[in-house]
Amino acid sequence: MGGSSSKQAEKNGASLETIIGKTQLTGEGLPHSQRDAVRFFELAADADDDPVGMCELADCLMNGWGVEPDARRAYLLYKKAAEAPHCWPPAMHCVALCHRQGVGLNDPIEKTPRPFDPFGSLLESDKEEEEEEEEEVAQEKEEDTLLVPPEQQASEELAFNWFRKAATQDKEIAPLVSMYEVGMCYLYGLGCSSFPRRGVTWLNKAAVLEHEESQIALKTYYASIDLSPGAVDVLSVAALKHESWAENNLGVIAVREAMKSKDTASDAESKAEETASQLPPEPQAIAVGVTKEQREAREKAVHCFTAALLSSNNTMPEALLNLGVMYVRGWGGEDHTVYEGMTLIHRSATAGKIL
Repeated sequence: MGGSSSKQAEKNGASLETIIGKTQLTGEGLPHSQRDAVRFFELAADADDDPVGMCELADCLMNGWGVEPDARRAYLLYKKAAEAPHCWPPAMHCVALCHRQGVGLNDPIEKTPRPFDPFGSLLESDKEEEEEEEEEVAQEKEEDTLLVPPEQQASEELAFNWFRKAATQDKEIAPLVSMYEVGMCYLYGLGCSSFPRRGVTWLNKAAVLEHEESQIALKTYYASIDLSPGAVDVLSVAALKHESWAENNLGVIAVREAMKSKDTASDAESKAEETASQLPPEPQAIAVGVTKEQREAREKAVHCFTAALLSSNNTMPEALLNLGVMYVRGWGGEDHTVYEGMTLIHRSATAGKIL
């Protein structure tokens, strides 16, 4: 979990104590000292008007940086910074993670120390008593869990609500990772009803801002599962606005259609042969064993990847790679050669990171 970067801290009016603590925590500009950083974060949090400092202190408490780990206090600091009057989006995201993982929601249960056994083993009677005690403790814990309020239990619903609060704040400070989490929640029904169209919308918001996880999630979603019409509609609208990631993902969908099993193609051919005697002769297909639908999907994929390159000024590594693979496979038509495809693949490797 993390509160904010030093750039965000300076931009959003973080106190001087927080900025000094951040530099000492990272060792950039000041000697690296986690304990000294914690002292400055404590000063910032005590001032009660610096949500960034509260988050930084909570990060230290959660991870044990320069201080004994205290998940409960970390959660309370995150929540204090997330609620009014601060409403700090990174803190909202951390509160969501706490609710998802069930971390820091309850006061820790103190365990009774086990008595020292000087002989290294217990008598059978002692073992039986110990087992009975363990069963009683387990039963008590189960009863205590039933008495814990819902807001103090791990909950995907509460996590989703906090992710959404963080993602809908000011665009300049709303964490991209919160947009990603909201998109994934809608896409797969985590803490909310499954709503793929909204999921795609949120993932696209983060993807066009170069959030890598959202880009990968979109690529995986469109390439591997059955798509709802609403989700494809959202992508099509984004492509009309010349968003390169939307155009590239439409190409990925078309490739999936073009790569349907050969059994589908052979079935179509056998049906065509059965009715061949009843139909007038037609020109032979361009590619043997490829249906008309598959050929059209290939053409659409090439068009989408080309559009993605144009929208990104020929700098999108993913579209360069995809279009290059199309040419190498011979899916680009007679006008494009294997050599041209290999050139595009090489450009994708030198243009940036390939997903």
